[in-house]
Amino acid sequence: MNRRLLFLFLVGFCLSAHAQNWSTFLDPSRAISWNPGFTIPNYSVACPTQPTLQAGSANASANSTAINNALASCTSSQNVVNLPAGTYYVSSINFGTQGYQVLRGAGSGTSSAATYLYITSTGRGGCDVSAGICMGSPTVQYNGSSAVLPSSGSDQCLWTAGYAQGTTSITLSSCGGTPPVNKTMILDQANDTADTGGLFVCDTTAPGYACTYKGNGAGNADGRIIGGITHSQQQVVFVTGVTSLGGGSYTVTISPGVYFTNIRSSQSPGAWWPGFSQNDGIENLTLDYSTSTAGATNYGAIVMQNCYQCWAKGIESIDAGRDHVLLYQSSHDVIRDSYFYQSRRIHR
Repeated sequence: MNRRLLFLFLVGFCLSAHAQNWSTFLDPSRAISWNPGFTIPNYSVACPTQPTLQAGSANASANSTAINNALASCTSSQNVVNLPAGTYYVSSINFGTQGYQVLRGAGSGTSSAATYLYITSTGRGGCDVSAGICMGSPTVQYNGSSAVLPSSGSDQCLWTAGYAQGTTSITLSSCGGTPPVNKTMILDQANDTADTGGLFVCDTTAPGYACTYKGNGAGNADGRIIGGITHSQQQVVFVTGVTSLGGGSYTVTISPGVYFTNIRSSQSPGAWWPGFSQNDGIENLTLDYSTSTAGATNYGAIVMQNCYQCWAKGIESIDAGRDHVLLYQSSHDVIRDSYFYQSRRIHR
């Protein structure tokens, strides 16, 4: 076979292989179709307050205050905080709770036309974990908070009906408070820790299945721990409707429908809600953490917490403490057209 024919054969093979549908080799009952996310809003109206930034490391705190004040001034129709071109020092940035806002630089890189930010320190910044840039709703609710644990938590319910895969209407009972509407909620259940050939959530240190250093109920941070059992099989859903049935019970409409095929009452399924913010974005700038005094203690260069349909694009991130972008109790977010280089430590 000559080289030209070989090339045409390989091209044809690649095109054919790429076009195969996943359902031809994976049982559809064990999979869900990929959701590409959402269309990033093209916000164009400036927020009432715009920051004036000053050069030099001595102005890091003042620059941080100026940016945070500008973000706090945004409204539902005035959404853009513009950062000018230049090199500036900033201690940290907090998007606050209102959502529907974008922090937009003049471009990433080292040219005089770009926005280059040295993030010099870190803190909670409104997030539950240390962050250089905190996007989304600050809250004290996480999987170990008393508010999301039965039976006295105010932000949780038992999930008592509507278990079938694809179901969009579920029943929640023994609720500590009214489930939120037009916000996200986390569905979970106790892990299936025995490998019976079905869905298996491994969280044991037993020989042959040593998939975690901590073991079942021993501080695994991936889900609620209830009665010593980890609930790390979770799905984030968006609540589109809530109807009271009386007595602390509700019919709740969710999107998307239930993913899992193994939800059942014997595994104590439940629901909880940690907080919510929507449509926060950061665009077109460089974030450099090489001078940060926080060093490796910074969990995320950018943290999206309880952030629904949030985004980062056109970002250059350098020398993050650990994660360049940390998604925490968030869903349907988009990270695109960005460059991430070097971290000070790895996640374990």
